Amino acid sequence: MKSATLEDIQHLCEEVRTIVDAGLPLEGHLADAAAGQGRRLEQLAETISEDLRSGRSLADSLQSGQLGAPRMLSAAVAAGIRSGRLSDAVEMLGDTARDLIELRNRILQAVTYPVSVLVVALGLFCVFIRQFLLRVRALFDDPDVLPSDLFAWLTDLDAKYFWWPATVPVLVLLFAVIWFLSGRAQSLTFHGAERLLFLLPGVRGLIRDLQFYNLTRMLALLVDQQMPLPEALMLAGAATGSPEIDATCSRAARAVEAGNLEGPPRNHQWQPGELPPMLLACLHQPEVIGAGLTANDSGSRSGQAAERLSSIAGFYRRRLDLSLLWMKNVVPAAMFVLLGGGTVVLYSVSVFWPIAEVYRALSPP
Repeated sequence: MKSATLEDIQHLCEEVRTIVDAGLPLEGHLADAAAGQGRRLEQLAETISEDLRSGRSLADSLQSGQLGAPRMLSAAVAAGIRSGRLSDAVEMLGDTARDLIELRNRILQAVTYPVSVLVVALGLFCVFIRQFLLRVRALFDDPDVLPSDLFAWLTDLDAKYFWWPATVPVLVLLFAVIWFLSGRAQSLTFHGAERLLFLLPGVRGLIRDLQFYNLTRMLALLVDQQMPLPEALMLAGAATGSPEIDATCSRAARAVEAGNLEGPPRNHQWQPGELPPMLLACLHQPEVIGAGLTANDSGSRSGQAAERLSSIAGFYRRRLDLSLLWMKNVVPAAMFVLLGGGTVVLYSVSVFWPIAEVYRALSPP
């Protein structure tokens, strides 16, 4: 979805929720809600509208091979229509986009000042310090004035690879490109160039908690509406945007239907592509695995299952909020120390070390 952004997805979800709350037919107004949000998003809305008019199941359309944000939107709409709570299902997708927008803002706040310090220091280095270093290096051409081996090696390396300061602007430009890509709607899946943001401390765990939260929250909504667990797992997995979780939920749904879903092993470390251990343990509870499977289910079993799933979703939400708070308060200081402090140290060394080497070389033995 190249022309759509996270803000477009958030606005579209808000408009869809407004349409549903107003009691208007979605099939006649979904395309209008997507107008102006990018051509690919408009085409997706038109496709969903056509499926609704023709009576085709959106759950079936998820098997058409579409990936990324289109699959997430289709899954959210399908889950909402299937459960009778379209407004809540679409709101969850909007919340996901909003959480990622907030994450991007936190990252931008964390790196803006350190990168500014780095760029200014690089400019001063190229204009002033490097000219000074060239003159110092000329002093050591005298065979009677010998610098230390390390200093001589570094000055020779600087002379050989004179272009090395250009790597910093290239890295800044690369970050700008990644930043632009991380604002696409496709970044909801975190399977493109925006994965480089995982290099920042805490981002990988934050995204994992966000996907687990969306999975369990959607499952709680669908199970509460007495949807059979296998179908709920399929739709909830598709709505997370993670291909690994999507595939894992599909396997779990087939295992539930076959009655051979395995529980979480003891002392097992979670690995990517597996269901969250808390969710997997919850799925083995009788009231959860049997929710919605019997026609005479009065809803009490589904209600108990939804409460358990909501509790797990609340746990991941609290952990997600703590991660965002950590990103707000700790990461900016860490980035300032690493980039800003490191730049100041290297800048000081490049000024005073050559002077010390000159005095040492000119001093009597």
